[in-house]
Amino acid sequence: MHTLPDLGVGLVLWPELMPVLAEDDGAIGVVEIEPEFFWFETGNAQAPMRIDTDMVRQLAELPQHKLVHGVASPVGGSLAPDPQRLQLMRDVVQALDAPWASEHLSFNAVPVAGGPVDSGFLLPPLQTVASARQAAANIRAMAQGLQVPFAVENNVNYLRPVAGELSDGAFIAEVATQADCGILLDLHNLWTNQKNGRQPVREALAALPLERVCELHLAGGFAHRGYWLDAHSGLVDEELMRLAAELMPALPNLHAIVFEMLPTALAHVGIADVRRQIDRLHTLWALRRPGTRAPQAAAGLVRSDDGAVPSPADWERTLGALVRGDAPGAHPVAALLADPGVALLQELAGNARAGQIASAARLTTRMLLAHGGEAAFRSVFEDYAAAQPPRQFASSEALGFLEHVQLAAPAIPQLAQVAMFESAVIHSALQGDARVVAFDSDPVPLLTALAERRAPPAAQAPGRFAIELQGGAVTAIRAG
Repeated sequence: MHTLPDLGVGLVLWPELMPVLAEDDGAIGVVEIEPEFFWFETGNAQAPMRIDTDMVRQLAELPQHKLVHGVASPVGGSLAPDPQRLQLMRDVVQALDAPWASEHLSFNAVPVAGGPVDSGFLLPPLQTVASARQAAANIRAMAQGLQVPFAVENNVNYLRPVAGELSDGAFIAEVATQADCGILLDLHNLWTNQKNGRQPVREALAALPLERVCELHLAGGFAHRGYWLDAHSGLVDEELMRLAAELMPALPNLHAIVFEMLPTALAHVGIADVRRQIDRLHTLWALRRPGTRAPQAAAGLVRSDDGAVPSPADWERTLGALVRGDAPGAHPVAALLADPGVALLQELAGNARAGQIASAARLTTRMLLAHGGEAAFRSVFEDYAAAQPPRQFASSEALGFLEHVQLAAPAIPQLAQVAMFESAVIHSALQGDARVVAFDSDPVPLLTALAERRAPPAAQAPGRFAIELQGGAVTAIRAG
């Protein structure tokens, strides 16, 4: 185990939550950064990915401690860490001087003959000794590549337990012990699993080597279709706060408590509520007992799997295909074919893809919403999703969608030109080059209205106009 600094209480940082930091009086000791949100696929074979270095520089200047928490290189599957992504994550870790880094005990891509295929969502691995062995190898590779201590986050799991699997707690314990790594204990994930019929939280906690827990995540969720979702959609539930308070003295090496909330939740959770949540997390922080001995874990290492369980490879292929909406192929796992949780994962994966598009192709999305509401957007999106596999990064997903809009040509005036403009902006930003986009009428009233979330204006008089771009920014608008 590594000696780590106490960072205190903080939150996962999004641009929309910056006002919380602006008014901070010292209550926020740490901000956690998900680096993939400022990584981009360039389309250049020589340098296929790059980092938004300006964003990294701004984050580095914040006075709070920083942690780096990956969301696109999970360690729970059979794919080893991608060397280029590992280098990008290391660059961010070093730039932000993060004392440790973390990733999810999940998988989000499946190895096939033609190369990995994205699943479109973080998916739960089969919880076996063989899976734990592979995850531990992935974690050791991550830690070596990042050159900082590593913590693995327990995953949320909407699927039914499979006969012969390890329990949720025993699987996490097996992975962390084999990898000799820290644990990022997401208490809301364990609580969600319990509420959805998996292992009770206290049983899972009793199986864990709690001395390995260096970081705690707390979040809010909501009920949907008979499930409780780990949605990061609001404040922490009171029952979960009580459970966390009960747990605190048993975590002798806890160094950070982090609140997770998506920026979309600010529509009903105000900045003042977020600050009050942070204050309440300080009451949990005060309950720590550093230096005490953690309770003995109830589960020891498991040496072999029950021969009845599926293979991890068959599990990943089947689950990945089902969530993408594809045929499961050879050796499908029967338990997955009959599990109603798969339909929920399909829905969540689709919503995640739509959310990426809405965030990275805002003007085109708003144009569709203005001409038919959610149904209009969903119709175009579902056609696109049925024709194209998921893409992990928002800019890549948006470019695929924008190309689809231009080819599909829905009967909405100027929609194709708006999509062409947004596509050019993204390409120009990724390549750092100059581009020109032609319009057949004055584009300023339309683009301004969409940017300001107003209804598009009436059609403008025909004419020849061009918008010039450089590095993703508009440099000139010319008529004639």
